[in-house]
Amino acid sequence: LHCDLRRYYIVTNKHLDAANGLLQGIQRFEATKPEPAVFFTIAQQLADFFADMGRPKESAEMYRKMLSQPDDILKSSFAMRLRIAGLRVSMAKLLRARWDAGERNFTLLNEARECLDNALATYTDLCLMAEEAFDSANADRDLPESEKKLSQRILDETRMEYSDVLGLLGRLCLAQGDYEAGEDYLKNGLSAYEKYTHANSPAVGVITQGLAELYYQRREYDKAEAMARRTVMVRHLCYGWNHPQFAYALVTLASILGATGNEYEADVMMRRQAKILAMYPDADAVSTEHPDRTVTEDTDGANAWQGPGGTHGGTKSNLKTSSSNEMANRVAVPWPKRDGEEEEEEEKGAEEKGQGKS
Repeated sequence: LHCDLRRYYIVTNKHLDAANGLLQGIQRFEATKPEPAVFFTIAQQLADFFADMGRPKESAEMYRKMLSQPDDILKSSFAMRLRIAGLRVSMAKLLRARWDAGERNFTLLNEARECLDNALATYTDLCLMAEEAFDSANADRDLPESEKKLSQRILDETRMEYSDVLGLLGRLCLAQGDYEAGEDYLKNGLSAYEKYTHANSPAVGVITQGLAELYYQRREYDKAEAMARRTVMVRHLCYGWNHPQFAYALVTLASILGATGNEYEADVMMRRQAKILAMYPDADAVSTEHPDRTVTEDTDGANAWQGPGGTHGGTKSNLKTSSSNEMANRVAVPWPKRDGEEEEEEEKGAEEKGQGKS
């Protein structure tokens, strides 16, 4: 224990030394005004450090300091505008996390929505610029193929960021109670993902989950059930049968089915999600996709990480019913013996010993 404490203090001191070094870098920048990219690199590292150390208010202040720079710096180039839009999205996520953690202050949601609105406007302009650059690159026959691929990659990444912001804005509007705007943003985000990326990506499951919750709140149960079932399908394809994200999708669908009177199917799904979450005592620790999963495993949803054999990987599942668990956990107790059975066993054992000696 003493060694563990020493290692803990050493690691903590390293973190504090890193934070002090970053703060000194910020102070030197304010005094000397070097290249703006250096400032944003240091400030973003410091903001991430505060967020990792559980100090979201200090992290938010660093984001505000970065976003309060003059417009000639924030809009100096395509790359800088793309970076600033990403910082606005990170700021909005940080503020939303504080709200979800129990800090019920509506100014957090209002500021997060303002950040996302500005980021959406920036990504809209950048998508148009990236499309023009891509068209120009393809029209130029003398341009190297590597430059054309680069323009294609930039366009795809910008479209992805644009779609992500639409989904984030939609779910933020739900938290604010603005269902009409939330529905518009979520639908636009879903259309963008289906048009530009893959219809079964994990981000699509986030958007369909938001639409299912929205329609459930508005008592439009047919639409809610359709979106919830699609969420279950997407989560199954992306994470597998035994993942907490799949279990959360089952909870939403079970709530909707229960509201429509389908109690049996709702109860089956609730039992299923309870079995899944029982495999993960700390569900938050595995809320994201496992880094070792391959594309085939993401599609099939069965590997050793999900449990011994998964659930449909060709081997026996590790999920047991309550009766099988009860039988497996029972202590082996010998059956009661009838009268005279012990004497017969002793005589039989003595005969076997005698035959062995002979």
